[in-house]
Order: sequence, then C-alpha cells, then structure tokens
Amino acid sequence: MGMEPDCESTSGPFIVSDWAAADHITFTRNPYYWEEGKPYLDQINWLVVPDLEVQRQMLLGGESNIDAWVAGEPQVLETANAGFTIGAVKHRSGIGYSSI
Repeated sequence: MGMEPDCESTSGPFIVSDWAAADHITFTRNPYYWEEGKPYLDQINWLVVPDLEVQRQMLLGGESNIDAWVAGEPQVLETANAGFTIGAVKHRSGIGYSSI
C-alpha cells in the first residue's frame, strides 16, 4: 500500500478501516461503491493466523468462515467431509486450497 490508511482511495467494495500488522485487517463497506446495494456485508475481519492447523480447527469449530490455506490433502478431504466447499486455486508456487 505504501501510504497512510487515511490517504488511501478505492473504488472497490471495501475500505481498510483497521490494520494491525501480523494480527488482523478490518475491511468496512465502502459507502461510495458504484453498485447500489452492494457489497452485502458491512464488515470483514481478517485474522492473521500463521499456523495452518489452527486455521483449519477454527473453521471446523465455527470460529471462522473461511480458511484460505488448508494444509494438505488429508486435511482438505477431512474439511470437505465436514460439509465445507473446497476450491483449488493454481498459483506460482503450486496449488492452494480454500475452504468456505
């Protein structure tokens, strides 16, 4: 980003309203977003959780709504069997999995 948060401008659906390095980022609904009635959410709280297994357990336990970095194939299958939707995303370093 490179600028102070109060100097940032965006035309996207969310604005960064709080950012604590290595802890969390809070996004709030952009009241000036171009598409009326969107986004549907008022706020997104993104917690920084470095441990992949802790992330997965938070998802399975209902403490989070998304896990962007499921650890590996056995964990992906267990998470899918728990009723979560798994999406695979190819990127430069291989394939990543997201659970919602």
